[in-house]
Order: sequence, then C-alpha cells, then structure tokens
Amino acid sequence: MQGSYIDSVIAATRGRSRQESSLKSECMKLLQTQAGILRVLDTGSRKPPLLIVPDGPCVIEHYADLIELLALDFRVVCFDLPGFGFSYPASSFDFSVSQTAETVVEVMDLLEIPFAVLAFTCANGFFALHVAQHHPHRVSHLVLGQTPSFQSMRQWNDRIIPKILHVPYIHKYWLIDCGEGWRFGLKTANLRYRLANHKDTAIQRHTKVQGQRSPYDADWVYWSSRMGRYSQVSPRVARLLKRQKGSCPFCQLYFRDADVLEIDHIIPRIQGGKDDYNNLQLLHRHCHDVKSARDGRLRCA
Repeated sequence: MQGSYIDSVIAATRGRSRQESSLKSECMKLLQTQAGILRVLDTGSRKPPLLIVPDGPCVIEHYADLIELLALDFRVVCFDLPGFGFSYPASSFDFSVSQTAETVVEVMDLLEIPFAVLAFTCANGFFALHVAQHHPHRVSHLVLGQTPSFQSMRQWNDRIIPKILHVPYIHKYWLIDCGEGWRFGLKTANLRYRLANHKDTAIQRHTKVQGQRSPYDADWVYWSSRMGRYSQVSPRVARLLKRQKGSCPFCQLYFRDADVLEIDHIIPRIQGGKDDYNNLQLLHRHCHDVKSARDGRLRCA
C-alpha cells in the first residue's frame, strides 16, 4: 500500500484540523496543490525570493532561526514537502523526483513568484536540480547543501533503509532493468526520466555586469547595448545598439552617454533601400553627416 494513500486517508479524517492548528505564525498558510495541501511559511516582502524546504524529519519550526536571519535580505518561502511535517500528500502523489519538482514550481506559481533562489539540502537537492534543468528561467540561483552523489545516495540507502522496503521500489527509482545500472530515474508507460548529469546540461555564457552598474544609473547606451531594451530609449534604437554591441560601424568607436546618435539607412532610400532592420544602422551624428555626404557624391557620380 502506498504511503501517500495512507497519508491522504489521515488527512481526510483528522489531518485538516491538525494542519490548521499548526499555523502558529501569521506568515503561515495552507496551499492547495495537485500534490496535496501544503503548509507554507512566506515572509512576504519585495526582497528577492528564496525557497527552502526542511530536510526530513525536520519541519518548518526547526528552521525558525535560519528564516529570521535570511529574512533580512530575502523574501523567504519555506514549506513542508508532501508527506513531511504538516503537508499531507494527495493519494495520486508518487514521491518521484519529477512530481516533487513540479510541486515546487506550482508553489511558486501560487505565490506569484516568477523566479527565485533555490536553497535545498541533502536529497532535496535532486528536486532543485530537476527544477533548474526543466525550468531554468524560474531559478535565479541554485544553492545545494550536502546533496550526495548517486553512489553515496545508494550506499546510504543500502545502509539505512530496511532491506524489506527495497524490493517493491528498486526498479521504480533506479533503471537497473533498463540496462543503465544504478542510474536514478523514473519509468512510465511511454517515457523514461533520468536525473541528469552535469555534462548533460549545456553551459550558457552570460556577460558580467560592469563594476557598479545599475539599471537606474541612466546610462541608456550601456543598458540598451546589453539588453536590447531600455525604458528611456525607443525600441528601434535599443535593438540596433544591442546588435552593434554599442559601437558605431562607421568609425568603430563605442558610443558614449552624451553622444548624439542617428539612425541611418545603409542603402539610402532614394537608391531603393528598404526601411527595415537589415538596412538600418546607428551612427554618431557626425559620422552620419559624413556618410550622407558620401552617399550624395556617389549618387551624383
């Protein structure tokens, strides 16, 4: 009999009252998710969001001192995972890596958190890794504490878990019968999920923000060149700045904040040039004057 079924029966009889009585703080609430009713603590500020989950058998209360310290700099969201603490799982919850990771994303959706720092410890780190792999835009930073390797996890599993509990699930969570040995994963009727190795995730390079730069420093040339958009610059100019990487194609010098910039048609309109991005470039005003004069001489010739 599945543990989630037993927990769901408990939740249906007396679990709800226990959950409600466990809400000791005004920051705590109950969230209805597809995985079940979860107990969540949300410090609720406009600071950068940080998600943490207690490492069982710990519950939210055991993290009170840590949450108090983190709340100075973050909006801290801490919740008991389904089947732990006062979060009772739905009968359909299978405790798989993928379903638990999707529960993390669902909690973020319910709390209207577009992206957050995920700081998970021990085996919970596998859930954070799954979220980072399948929903990279939802993870601003990933912090793993004491998350074991697969080999260490298997050794711990062999040492701690009674052997009688190994048999029903050994082929559910490890792909032994698929010829992949002790590869942690999950099989369904039509699909096979695997916990990805580091080498399976492509490296995405990002350009570091310069020094003490800030989006509020009014350096529209820098931020338009970097992002391709800026609130004080027209979309066309910002897009050209990003494409040209902040430099003038005529003189090859970088634009400065005080420079006067003008949009130029590479092939003049009078010579049949089109008014689209492929035929546009951003120039210094004096460079534009020189190029326009040169285009005029060529036309006369």
